[in-house]
This record gives sequence, C-alpha cells and structure tokens, in this order.
Amino acid sequence: METLTTVAAVNPAAPYLGGKRNLARRLVDRIGAIPHTTYVEPIVGMGGVFLRRTARPRAEVINDLSGDVATLFRALQEHYAYFIDMLRWRLTSRAEFDRLRAFPSDRLTDLQRAARFLYDQWSGVGRRDRVVHCLRADSFLACDLGCRIRV
Repeated sequence: METLTTVAAVNPAAPYLGGKRNLARRLVDRIGAIPHTTYVEPIVGMGGVFLRRTARPRAEVINDLSGDVATLFRALQEHYAYFIDMLRWRLTSRAEFDRLRAFPSDRLTDLQRAARFLYDQWSGVGRRDRVVHCLRADSFLACDLGCRIRV
C-alpha cells in the first residue's frame, strides 16, 4: 500500500534565523526514504524542510512556538491574494523597518502582523528584541514574493 503522495516542493516565504535551509536537501532525502504515514515537525519555522518535501503522507502536523509563524501561515492559507496585495507597495527602508518594529502587536490585525513578520524576516535577521540589521535595497521585493510563495 502506497502511503506517500507526490507533491511539488515549494521554497519557504523567507529566510529564518536557525532555519534548516542548508540541511533541507539531506533531511528531505532521509525522510522520503523512510516509509511513514504521519509527518510531525514540532518547530516548523519558515518550513525549510516541510515545504521542500516531494512526498506527503496521509497525516501531517506542523507547530511552532512563535505566534508570528502561525499567523503568517494562516494569512497565506486563508487570505493569500489579499496578503500579497498588502505587501506589493511596501517600502524597504530603515525608517519603515524601525516603524514596524516599534508598533505594538496588539494594535495590528492578523494580516498586518503577518506582513510585518514577513517584512522583518526579509529585512533583518533575529528576534524582534535582538535584531541584527542587514537591510539592502533588494532585501524585500514584494513584486517577486507572489511568485516565491505561490499556492
């Protein structure tokens, strides 16, 4: 009985501090070589391994401690077109980066929170309270983002 369904691999929406991008190919190969009916990833992050798999079992479970990660995945799943449209004209600048970081999370909608989190992932590396700045003019190209995270 075949337990895995073939699926297309997808790139994660953004880089993630501590992400498994460099290990993903090896991990995906090892996971795919083991017959299984359930896949569980307790710390999914941006999905570096989860999204790059080419075979899917009957049941999958992903989780993450970060509420921002969960909010981002929910925004992509439930409001993809509107979410991408929100990001389309987002500016990449130090002032915008600092403005978004300073805005209280409890005053944002889920879509705004997800957009801010994704922008942070592209524009800086690190947790919200310890950000290592690495802004470049091309670090957040929302016009390319729709192609990158196509559903």
